Amino acid sequence: MRSTRLLALATAILGMAALPSHACNVPVFRYALERWPADRYLLTLLHRGPLAADAAAVVEALEQTASDGFANVAVRRVDLADPKPSPYRDVPGGIPETELPCLVLQDPVEPGAAGVVWRGPPAADGIRPLLDSPARRDLRKRLLGGDSAVWLLLEGGDAKADDAVAARLAKESKRIAADLEIPEMDPSDPRTRVNESLTIAFSTLRLSRSDPAERFLLAQIFHLFPTLRETSDPVILPVFGRGRVLCKLPGDGLDDGTLDEVAVFLTGACSCEVKSMNPGHDLLMAADWDALIEERVVEEPALPPLVSLSGLAEQAAKPSATPAAGPALRAAPAPAPDARPDAERSPLRRNLLAVGAAGLAALAAGTLWLMRRRPPS
Repeated sequence: MRSTRLLALATAILGMAALPSHACNVPVFRYALERWPADRYLLTLLHRGPLAADAAAVVEALEQTASDGFANVAVRRVDLADPKPSPYRDVPGGIPETELPCLVLQDPVEPGAAGVVWRGPPAADGIRPLLDSPARRDLRKRLLGGDSAVWLLLEGGDAKADDAVAARLAKESKRIAADLEIPEMDPSDPRTRVNESLTIAFSTLRLSRSDPAERFLLAQIFHLFPTLRETSDPVILPVFGRGRVLCKLPGDGLDDGTLDEVAVFLTGACSCEVKSMNPGHDLLMAADWDALIEERVVEEPALPPLVSLSGLAEQAAKPSATPAAGPALRAAPAPAPDARPDAERSPLRRNLLAVGAAGLAALAAGTLWLMRRRPPS
């Protein structure tokens, strides 16, 4: 049972352990927070012909939000009246004409109809909870505040059982944090903003399955783990980095060392810097992560009031401030491969380039040797 729960995580950890020892010693949780841009969800608007003014305003605001990077989402329009083929036309599938115009949110990793997380009308009052919610704001604040991971406790509904798991998590978190140590940094490691003051800390955030304010977050979780719809047991979802869910752990499985294994992985050296080779799945969240990490002021975007959610970004960068009505919807796009100085580029990339150069040199030398051995015609 336990091996089944951790198969994906164990496979990833074993795979990373087999890599050469050129990886950095920055802990996984900190490297992920500073250097792994969140995967972008695809939000497709399906419509036929011109849009009504209110729907057009919502979509334009979403497009502006996406282009400014205020959330890890990309927005596309598909006009079904346009005879020109579109790669997005048939992705959602099965949406009747009576539901048009319709927004379809798709998973950033799983393509096609199977990747549909949510669909609904482009209504202004539904945009804010789609991109942001109280629990996601709390997650962002804790991760930016230094938590190595947040144990997102998906409650089962039995108050006694949920309270017992929460109490156990609090106790185990203190023990694990006291037992673990931050890896010793090497001068060649990528610098982080808090190299000298990194600490290990975990906290628990409880999430009710019946909270209407979290219906879109719950939709994401149930999409990631469909079997959770069929159970009513408390489940633990470790969240780290920029809102990345590592895996799911049963609330009644805290005695088998699973929590320790997860904590060791997250606080250990980042043995593989390539995000796609690490386990986990990003949540849709509203945050300009780069700006918040660097404590830069986020400028107010020119968005309609109903979806202009920029205030919380500055508040998240200043925990002592009073929370604003909504967050800044900005998640910085992935940096260009050569955007960082040579000293900070991925060691894996440098090694691959070196191997490639050596291969070309060997090929050239072999060709020259064959030419010299060839008899004159």
